Amino acid sequence: MNQIQFLFFIYINIFFSCLCIYLIIVIVIVIVIVIVIVIVIVIVIVIVIVIVIVIVIVIVIVIVIVIVIVIVIVIVIVIVIVIVIVIVIVIVIVIVIVIVIVIVIVIVIVIVIVIVIVIVIVIVIVIVIVIVIVIVIVIVIVIVIVIVIVIVIVIVIVIFINNI
Repeated sequence: MNQIQFLFFIYINIFFSCLCIYLIIVIVIVIVIVIVIVIVIVIVIVIVIVIVIVIVIVIVIVIVIVIVIVIVIVIVIVIVIVIVIVIVIVIVIVIVIVIVIVIVIVIVIVIVIVIVIVIVIVIVIVIVIVIVIVIVIVIVIVIVIVIVIVIVIVIVIVIFINNI
């Protein structure tokens, strides 16, 4: 009986030993699986973080590009507006210069016309004065001639009367 007990004890020991080894193997396998799962989860999280960072970087780059494009468009619009304003100012200046030149030309023409009219008026006045002087001279001459004729007639009459 003793031997059977001993054998039973050995058997139970071997069984428990095997069971312990099996349990250790299962625990190691479960730990390895858990470690692998944790590593995979960490890798997936890192990949997701990297993808999110890349997406954020791309979005920031796109926003910066859009802002730069908008700034360039605004600058071009401002430059075009300034150029148009300068062109309009130049056109207005040219129009004002042309108007001033035309006004000066008209003023000069009016001054020349007035000078010519004054000259003509002076010439007409001089002619009228000369004509009046000539008429006065002619009248004086006629009066003198008439006086001389009257004197001659009176002298002739007096001589005639004296001779009788």
